[in-house]
Amino acid sequence: MSLLKIVNSVKSQLTAFSIQEKTQIFKEILDYPISIRDGVFYVHDKQYDDIRYSDYLNIREHWMSVHEFDKLYNYFEIVNKNDK
Repeated sequence: MSLLKIVNSVKSQLTAFSIQEKTQIFKEILDYPISIRDGVFYVHDKQYDDIRYSDYLNIREHWMSVHEFDKLYNYFEIVNKNDK
């Protein structure tokens, strides 16, 4: 599959997730230093408000590496196969 198709597939799948679900995926699959504790968002253990945190995730989504897109694409493929 071409890189552009992988990127478009991953981006379209990510739009369906809430900020909490994206946090879990980015933390577990891509090992980002993010978390949600008691309803508060953290990046590198620094507290962020919901608007700034949402902006952070949007920037990270925009600047993901090819390797990160591949990892997420493979993860979504496995999840989609298990759902069927």
